[in-house]
Amino acid sequence: MDTISRDVRVSGRAARGVGLGLLLAGILWTFGFSVLAQDFVSYANSRFGMEVAVPHADVVWLCLALVLVSWGRDLLGPGMSRAALAGTVLYASGCVAQRWTAPAAWLLPAGALLTAAGILLEGAPHRSRWAGIAIGLGLSLDALLSVGLLLPAEPLVRWIGTPEELPQRLLRLARVAAVTLPLLALALGALRDRARDATLGVPVKRERVVEWLVRGMTAGAVGMPLLLTVAAVVDTRLKYLLPVTADLVLAGTFTGCWLAWRLGRRIELLGWGLVAASMLVGMGIGGYAFDGPLPSPVGDYDAEIRTWMRAAHSGAVVLGMALVLGQQDRRWTQHVGPERDTVQE
Repeated sequence: MDTISRDVRVSGRAARGVGLGLLLAGILWTFGFSVLAQDFVSYANSRFGMEVAVPHADVVWLCLALVLVSWGRDLLGPGMSRAALAGTVLYASGCVAQRWTAPAAWLLPAGALLTAAGILLEGAPHRSRWAGIAIGLGLSLDALLSVGLLLPAEPLVRWIGTPEELPQRLLRLARVAAVTLPLLALALGALRDRARDATLGVPVKRERVVEWLVRGMTAGAVGMPLLLTVAAVVDTRLKYLLPVTADLVLAGTFTGCWLAWRLGRRIELLGWGLVAASMLVGMGIGGYAFDGPLPSPVGDYDAEIRTWMRAAHSGAVVLGMALVLGQQDRRWTQHVGPERDTVQE
């Protein structure tokens, strides 16, 4: 049951509208200027490199927009926290403003912490509470990374190296995974419930297998950001365990493709397919992106082809998730507690 009253929440329609607006603005801001600049690598290096106080923040902007879209479809509960909405807008403003004035970068940790507080402190329905905790912790990690780069002594750089070195790259992926993967796991659970109801009470074929795949997706959504964080701060060799969690998430995306195809949901099928294909590509990139075990066949980290590959990978994930999350039906996302169990019985 919610721990806050409705007067501190905004409607799902408003959250979805703001989320879609910020998502479009973020895509144009992150990727659109490359067409105008006609030199993507130089643009990416100036945008994501050390010329800005907090590099790589734009991708978190896109992730937060997806959180708003999810909340707009009641995937994280009925209505959205105003604090989380304000924090997301603040974060997006910081991404833009830090290009012109370095002190504006402090809007990034402020926005991340405000959004995390809105998610962690203002309650969530029982079945989605774990996702809210994971997202809140991921945003707290993002705030910690930003503050570590903004302080004059740069304690983060002294501790685990520059943004281009492996530990910081692992932590950046951890914060993104902590925000996005729980949303996909919740969407897969809602799709499973929809498939169950479509059988009019008769269990779907291979229902037990689907159930375990959904649980595996949830385990991967929690395990991947946790493993990335531990590998970054304890021992980078733990990165070799990442394929285990990646395989769980990939199996979940294929399950989403199968369920969406079975239900005839073409747009959602396209979304799950984009996410699955991008994750397959991401697993291939991961074989060499984090300093092995495979040698890079396409040059160093800042090589032109690798910059394009990272952009295509992240763009496909964002587009696929937008299609999946935007197609959620409130009949399967709004009742995330005992009510759904009653219907199933």
